[in-house]
Amino acid sequence: MSDDVDWDKYVLRNPHDDDPTDRLAVAAGDLIAEAVALKTLGGSVVHSDDIGSYAVELAINGWAIFPLKAGSRSKTPASVHGVLDATSDLVQVIAWWSGPYRGRNIGGRVPKSLFVLDIDPRKEGCERGLLELQEENGWLPDTLTMLSGRGDGGRHYYFKHPGGELSQARLPDGCDIKTSAGYCVLPPSIHPDSGQPYSWLDERAPVSAPGWLVDLLRPRSAVSAGVGGVLSSRCPVG
Repeated sequence: MSDDVDWDKYVLRNPHDDDPTDRLAVAAGDLIAEAVALKTLGGSVVHSDDIGSYAVELAINGWAIFPLKAGSRSKTPASVHGVLDATSDLVQVIAWWSGPYRGRNIGGRVPKSLFVLDIDPRKEGCERGLLELQEENGWLPDTLTMLSGRGDGGRHYYFKHPGGELSQARLPDGCDIKTSAGYCVLPPSIHPDSGQPYSWLDERAPVSAPGWLVDLLRPRSAVSAGVGGVLSSRCPVG
């Protein structure tokens, strides 16, 4: 969004606390102040009881985000078109998180330049399968990583997209991938089952995925055509 937005027109003058409309305007004013401070001074949100502050920060940092539903469905989209509504436009983000979706969890569309390796330890053999792949081919590099609020070690590794088609068909059970067609729940959203927040486990910039992982993610047709390299013996090329 342009830096020359006329923020004043979004700020209510002389609000009255007994008017719901005014209370929403006050909330919007708070998020606008947060946005101005972050854009002017830089830095990040240290602590806020309003998840909207973190939504604003994510948008300023270029994340395309959208609100999620409340309660037990707080991992599913609340906006009409779901992930297709994702945006980094500050006016829209402030309107969502100061208005009808105040306090809602944050969904973040996977950027086109990245893909996510999604690890779900609840699936039998997931962690063991991932460990065996790394023991045979090399360890996953440190990269932007998010920890699920479920509390079971579930996590998302963000890697640079290598280009071309990717498929999770040859990954161990419980290991999936997400691309720009999908989204992740972003920190500090609250997990509906545990009541605990999602968090960043590693905040460094995303790096390239190791060659063996990229090879493993190529569809079988690409591997059969000669695109590929060393793979785990657990995932033979068929």
